[in-house]
This record gives sequence, C-alpha cells and structure tokens, in this order.
Amino acid sequence: MTLTPVKVIVIKYSTDGFFPTIDNISFLGKMVMISCNPLIKATVLEFEGLYNPDYLNLDPKDENSWKVYAQKVRDIMSKASGIPKQDIGWKEIYSF
Repeated sequence: MTLTPVKVIVIKYSTDGFFPTIDNISFLGKMVMISCNPLIKATVLEFEGLYNPDYLNLDPKDENSWKVYAQKVRDIMSKASGIPKQDIGWKEIYSF
C-alpha cells in the first residue's frame, strides 16, 4: 500500500451552536443557516508543504500502516487547533 503525502489544513470555527462540518442537515439547509448568520468566524491554519509519511518508516506491506499515518495527521491537527481528538466516526455522528 502506497501512502500519499497530504496537505494539512485545520479549520477552527469560533461560533457557538452551529458547526457546518458536524451538523447533519442537507446542503440547502446549511446554505440557509449560513446565510442567516453572515458572521461565522473561522481560523484557518495551513501548514507549509505536504506531510510526507516516508519519515515514519512504515512498512508498505502492512495493511494497517494507513491507520498509523492517519493518527499522526490527527495528532498534528489536534495539537495545532488545541482541540482534543474524539474517537467517534461519521456513522456515530450521523446517527446522533
């Protein structure tokens, strides 16, 4: 399995109550909510270059190496944003 370098970008919303990335509403519903609240503040943290998995020395034949790589990227995003990681998947958020 070949791991591809990724561009790490963190978007941190500073609004209370409405989070476009988490709320499970339709696209049209999101657009209505965003246009009703024209002042949604967000901080964008963009890291220079790409995060290359080569320095992790992961075994390309290991099928779980992508999980280690994903956790490292999550660690970087968590530390940069100051938001603790949540071990919850899309399925759990959607069912909520």
